[in-house]
Amino acid sequence: MSNPMVNWWRSQQFKLSLKRGDIRRAMQQLQEIQKSGATFSWLEKLFRDKLQL
Repeated sequence: MSNPMVNWWRSQQFKLSLKRGDIRRAMQQLQEIQKSGATFSWLEKLFRDKLQL
């Protein structure tokens, strides 16, 4: 079961990493979000698609 507050916090940390330009940390956080089973936000989906290209 996923905790909505923890998922929200992970998403906020992901956004902050992107804002800082820390791509490596953003990739790690995206993996954590995926492992938790949470649905991706539009920004997370966009970043994931960019990585796959």
